[in-house]
Amino acid sequence: MKIRNIILLIILGVIIIVGFASCSLFGTKIDERINSFISDLNNDRANAYGNFHPDKTTDYNVIKPATYWDTDFPSGTPDYSISDLDDSDSDYVTASITGPGGFAASEIEFKMAKDGFDWMIEELFLDDGKVVD
Repeated sequence: MKIRNIILLIILGVIIIVGFASCSLFGTKIDERINSFISDLNNDRANAYGNFHPDKTTDYNVIKPATYWDTDFPSGTPDYSISDLDDSDSDYVTASITGPGGFAASEIEFKMAKDGFDWMIEELFLDDGKVVD
């Protein structure tokens, strides 16, 4: 009987460890969300809208098509990258952004909002102009 209980405890322990390892226990941090957005701009624009808060982003349905991003974030090389990220104020997250030759902005600002444990982008600005509301 003891061996059976030990085996059950081991199996239960493995299930718990696998469950915790497959999800983020503390949600998505602000810098992770912004890096995910930048990665989607560079690799799969069809997923970019998924970084925005589904309830608080007014333009949520408007930003779903991958082509939405082409006007403000033209495709090309080099890839988009951010630096000097300051996420000390979730209502005013700032960074420097660089991108392909046709990209003119140098400052990017995010207003962030919580969705459960995850930080999501609520609004996006480039050089003081609103891109997503």
